[in-house]
Parts: sequence; structure tokens; C-alpha cells
Amino acid sequence: MEVFKLQRALFPPDADVLAYDKWRRHQVTLPMSDELRRLFGDRVKVYCEAEPNGQGLTIGKRVADRGW
Repeated sequence: MEVFKLQRALFPPDADVLAYDKWRRHQVTLPMSDELRRLFGDRVKVYCEAEPNGQGLTIGKRVADRGW
């Protein structure tokens, strides 16, 4: 697994989530889900371990902010 940054839209709140790695080798959009809502909480961006799996990501645990 590698670290991905996930960003949600401010409006509309149920818009797709943008996810990418530090070098943007992997960039995907994910539909907002209950799992992602819990992961984000009240934050706009989070960093987490994830693994690309075809068209999406297998998301692992949340990690500390990376600042990129």
C-alpha cells in the first residue's frame, strides 16, 4: 500500500472524491460513500494508505497529514 491524498468537494457535499498519490501516478475519482464520510469526518482532505485496484482504490487506515 502507498499513501494517497483524498479530497472532497465543499459543494455539493455528495460530489465525487478525488484521490491521488504524491506523484500523481495514480489518480482516481471515487463516489462519496458512508465509509468515506466516516473517514473524512468534518475534514476536506485526508491522507490514507490505499492500493489501486482496477478502476478504484482499496482504502486502508488513515495516516498523518503529509502536507502535499
